[in-house]
Formats: sequence, C-alpha cells, structure tokens
Amino acid sequence: MKYFPQECILTLEELNKLCEEWKSVLGLENWNTSIKICRDDDMEGGAGHCHWVLPIQCADIKILDHVDWYKIIDHFPQDMEKTIVHELLHCRFAVIDKAEDGTLEELILHQNIDMLACALVGIKREANGNAFEKGKGEENNFKKFLRNG
Repeated sequence: MKYFPQECILTLEELNKLCEEWKSVLGLENWNTSIKICRDDDMEGGAGHCHWVLPIQCADIKILDHVDWYKIIDHFPQDMEKTIVHELLHCRFAVIDKAEDGTLEELILHQNIDMLACALVGIKREANGNAFEKGKGEENNFKKFLRNG
C-alpha cells in the first residue's frame, strides 16, 4: 500500500462528517472538535493547523481553503481528508508532544504524524477500491479491515 495524494476538496459539512468518522477510528470520540475552512491570511502556514487543549480534550482545526492551495503549496494536489487525519493525529499524540516549535524533536514528531496520516488514508482508499468520492466504493470496507486487521 502506498499513499498517492489525490485532490479531495470537501465542503465544511463533508469535513465534519469525515472528522467524526476518523475520530472514531483514532479513539478520539471524547474530543470536542471544531473545523473551519480558512483563507491563507488566517492560517499559520501549511495545509492545516490544530490547536488542542489536552486536559479538556478540545481541538480547533483549520483547513486551508482550496482557493489558496496553489498559492501556498503547488507541488501536489490538496487532499483535505489526509489533512483532517493529520490534524487529528496531533490530538492523539498531544500527550507526548512536549517539543518546542522549530526544534528537531518537533520536526521528527510532525514527520511521523504525516507518515501515519498518509498510511491511514492510503489503507482506507485501498480498502474502498481507491474511491472516496460520493457514491463510490464500500465505506464499510475500511471499518471491516480495521476490525479484522
């Protein structure tokens, strides 16, 4: 299995639905999350950003608006699902995230979170016949894989 970035542009409603599905997969059902699609001016760089508060299990997630995508990141297509998973993984690893911004530790943690997000989305898409668009594939295939894998 290999993750290949695919253009996956979603509405806020679709992002919220995916967020709930992935929270279940990642064991984050108790987390209170809010998602916003933000223009580049409201972002801190990158495809997404997660501000989490571990003691109350709360996270605000920002996803870069597709309007600004190619102004910022022009070497691969925008995959909002992968970005949601990436940002949720920050919540999953919040308990061990003691690294200061810009340190080697922070870079290593971030790279590993990104690799895990790519792997998880790639596995889901492979289990669903590489179809993530509305009405295509069997959404339950990924859940069956997780139970049996």
